[in-house]
Amino acid sequence: MKRTVLVSDKLTLTIETGDAGTEVLDASGTVLASHGTDRHDELVAEREAEGWRVAERGDVRPEGASDTGPPSGPAGPAGEVDLGSAG
Repeated sequence: MKRTVLVSDKLTLTIETGDAGTEVLDASGTVLASHGTDRHDELVAEREAEGWRVAERGDVRPEGASDTGPPSGPAGPAGEVDLGSAG
């Protein structure tokens, strides 16, 4: 997920983009706007043109995402993973 935190005077906005699209949130986490597509860069540029300043920018792990990665099959000889036969 991509996240940008913007500040203006004492106000804070967060723009987050993930698989479901882009959301604009206020400081308390209330969704102010929701877009079903990736409009992240466009919305950040609009806010910067209005005088907002980027305080943080980057990729973040979505809430509830697993830290362990995808599951794998049982380890075979020399650490190979047995995925079973395809036919």
